[in-house]
Amino acid sequence: MLIAVATILLFNVAALFLPPNFRGLAFYSVIFLFDCAISAAFFFVMKWKGTKRIIFLFLFWTPFSLLCIIVLCAIFIPFPDWSALAKVISVTFLFALFIAHAVLSLFILITLLLRLIINKKWLYNALIYTGMAITVFVFSVCAAAPFTWTISPNVVRIDIPSEEVPRHFNDYKIVQLSDLHFDFFADDKLLQKTIDSIEKIKPDVVMITGDVVTYQADEMKPFLPVLERLTAPNGVYCVMGNHDYGTYYQWKTEKESTENDARLLQYFDQLGWRLLRNESYFLIRGGDSIAIAGTENKCFHEAHYPCEGDIDLALQNVPKSCPTIVMTHNPVYWEHELRYSERPLFLTLSGHTHGLQIGYRIKNRYWTLSRTINNYSAGLYHENDKHLYINSGLGTVGFPFRIGLKPEITVIRLRYTFGKKQEWFFL
Repeated sequence: MLIAVATILLFNVAALFLPPNFRGLAFYSVIFLFDCAISAAFFFVMKWKGTKRIIFLFLFWTPFSLLCIIVLCAIFIPFPDWSALAKVISVTFLFALFIAHAVLSLFILITLLLRLIINKKWLYNALIYTGMAITVFVFSVCAAAPFTWTISPNVVRIDIPSEEVPRHFNDYKIVQLSDLHFDFFADDKLLQKTIDSIEKIKPDVVMITGDVVTYQADEMKPFLPVLERLTAPNGVYCVMGNHDYGTYYQWKTEKESTENDARLLQYFDQLGWRLLRNESYFLIRGGDSIAIAGTENKCFHEAHYPCEGDIDLALQNVPKSCPTIVMTHNPVYWEHELRYSERPLFLTLSGHTHGLQIGYRIKNRYWTLSRTINNYSAGLYHENDKHLYINSGLGTVGFPFRIGLKPEITVIRLRYTFGKKQEWFFL
């Protein structure tokens, strides 16, 4: 009990020194007490000793021990300042161990509950051994995830047929990237493969829908030579995501924050990317035109990052009849406002959700874990003659893993359909 109390105090004292992302340490205290209780109950019931007891204790307590080490290290070196490789290794194994720990805990709880109903020792042992075997399997899958599904991009091709697409924009190709999150890039291999794929696609324009970085602008710096290859005849356009504003980093002074913002804009300018901040730009092809309206990040709740997206401001210089593609990081803007607009906003491109980085895509079948909690989570949506496409991201955030859902390059082909509809109408 003294050890438990001391650990809880240590966590909550440490919270005073850690960045905002590590300040929910009361939660870790709850985990610790839960682990103590379930471990004690298990040994009281199962009476395991010797080698079995040691193996169980190792499997059960390793996740929490690793968490303690990471928390203590982060006191002296804030997590955003760790090297990419250190972040990937530490967070990967922490995640894998905690998921495996949850599986093992579930089997232990089932065993303890059955113990109250059925007096069958062989059944308890079978459940625990099964749980341990599944735990090892789950750990292996989760630990391998950052080195399997994150190393090469998946090219997703979709067609957007719309009456709003001008005739000269038929077969116009847009490449969308989103959520690069360079802080977890230990090297440039994924980025090299991504640029190689885009060069083969030969898009007319590239659109990047936010979250290029996670904590600070300098995450981009090592990758600038590779990013300089990202070009298209009609340019590269981008918008700000919630992470791009630098509010996830604990700056010592306001000046540091301002300088970070300036560096990010400098990097965009160096690469020739056109940043749209509640602004519009016109694409012109064969006498026809399409507007690109890019908004600041938008949300509909209180947040520690800016939520200043304003589609009306972005469209102030765009004729009301002009077909428009909207770039906005968070799809919640489309959900709450854009899909109801009377203007011809025929296509909105977003990111942000990552599909929770777990899912699958098999031909036209597409599912992500985020669909269990969000109405608009990943993939293509069509309402009120308007389309929304949510890219599931190139990088990762929170945990450097993907399970089944690979990094995404979206290739969007616009399809002119007005002539076909007119022909059908006169029949």
